[in-house]
Amino acid sequence: METWHDGHDTPSLVACCPDGYSYVEQARTHQHAADMTTNHGGVCLFFKRQLHVRRLCLPVYNTFECICASVRGSGFELTTAVLYRPGSQAVSDDFFSELADMLERTSSLSSVLIMGDLNVHLDVLDRADTVKFNALLTTHGFTQHVQSSTHVGGHLLDVFLVRQLTTRRVDVSPPGGLSDHSMIVGHINVMLPAQYDTVTRRTRCWRSFDVHAFLRDVSDSPFVRTPPTDVNELFTGYFNTFSSPLSCHPISQLSFVSKLVERAVAVRFVNHCDQNGQLPVRQSAYRRHHSTETAVLIVYNDIICAVDKGQVVPLVLLDLSSAFDTVGQNCLLSVLQHRFSVDCDAMTWFRSYLADRTRTFVAGKDHHGPLPVNCSVPQGSVLGPIKFISYTEDVAELIAQHGVSYHLFADDMQLYTAVLSDEIHVARQRLTFCIGVGVCLVGYS
Repeated sequence: METWHDGHDTPSLVACCPDGYSYVEQARTHQHAADMTTNHGGVCLFFKRQLHVRRLCLPVYNTFECICASVRGSGFELTTAVLYRPGSQAVSDDFFSELADMLERTSSLSSVLIMGDLNVHLDVLDRADTVKFNALLTTHGFTQHVQSSTHVGGHLLDVFLVRQLTTRRVDVSPPGGLSDHSMIVGHINVMLPAQYDTVTRRTRCWRSFDVHAFLRDVSDSPFVRTPPTDVNELFTGYFNTFSSPLSCHPISQLSFVSKLVERAVAVRFVNHCDQNGQLPVRQSAYRRHHSTETAVLIVYNDIICAVDKGQVVPLVLLDLSSAFDTVGQNCLLSVLQHRFSVDCDAMTWFRSYLADRTRTFVAGKDHHGPLPVNCSVPQGSVLGPIKFISYTEDVAELIAQHGVSYHLFADDMQLYTAVLSDEIHVARQRLTFCIGVGVCLVGYS
């Protein structure tokens, strides 16, 4: 929709956003920074927060304003664009050239929805502008679903264009009232993500951990009081009594002030991701109201539902070795900028946070370093885990392309698919192809 706003935090834009919704926007740039006049133009896309919406980068066009985003939900994905061409400008060949460029950039995408006010008299079928416009739609496979007047002047100026989407109906209200344009409501067949109830659980507070009681319990354990003589039993007793040290990694000793700053940034970044639905719905690590319990329940529920339908469910468990050490810093910055829309001062802060880090290893009186750190995120930091799940966010898209169900918990992944018993070979091929072509691209094994 056309908005007349100045930026993301424009009061009128914030005020008209309904509860449970968020938005991505593109304001028209003022020619002069000190200009305080009304900023005509600008476009915005409102969406339900339960959807996963990611802004897509398009060139800046001179003849119309545009914002484009990828919208994902449970079982569907589509690309949505909002356009506005000022009616004060004549329709030119440059407009059709730039519109053709935008449509061409969507040619590789299957399901596309384009809405907006083009200020072209599309109801005059023999008009040269209308003929060119309809020819572009035919070339790129789009269908225009608005067929009646949408302006108080009596012309059809607005579009609801779809490609490879099932549209049940499009309702066009009479123009006038709050706007001189009609309100257009389109109904397309998509499935919104399931809403899960939040369950609160009490867990142990490790800050109140009683070391002396723990030592007494260890002293009284069978492993210490009557240690086994068999080597295999010795290893089994050790792992049953203590946590395995094999999964431990060097922990960065960060300053108190550093962690305070990180916590403030983490709160802002997580709120940004939650409001815009940018983290995978099925990622249960390092997120509020998510845990190992939610991960187990979702996978278990999917399997039980499939078994009730007489299906079998092959399951593959994957783990990323030395997960935090695999994060490429330049790649992480690119992900934050292009997939999470982090820019300006926020991007400068993240770049400064990762730059010029060194690490020194200390064991007793020996030490080695300092050594430059060009890869990985600091272990033991507040932001490290959040940045890791942001870094691997797009693995969900890779898996979804192969029609495989999944659930993520930090660097652990469960892949599974439900098929009939006589189609087990299909499931095996699907999982094998998904792992070989998609998942291995990010290092899972």
